[in-house]
Amino acid sequence: MPAATPARHRPPFILSLPVKLAIVVIVGVAALAILEPGRGWAIEIVSWMLIAAGAVQLIAAIARPRS
Repeated sequence: MPAATPARHRPPFILSLPVKLAIVVIVGVAALAILEPGRGWAIEIVSWMLIAAGAVQLIAAIARPRS
């Protein structure tokens, strides 16, 4: 019977803080380009940025290696 080979471990998928912040800023700039300045537009841009931040954190948590 052949010897069992250990399972190959994937390197951890890590998003550094500067990458996370860059993604959030890019979404904010995209929101600014899409939305017309007017009443409440700043709140909409911040909302888009918060949604992006949550999505980045969710992706990082899902991709984190389990122990």
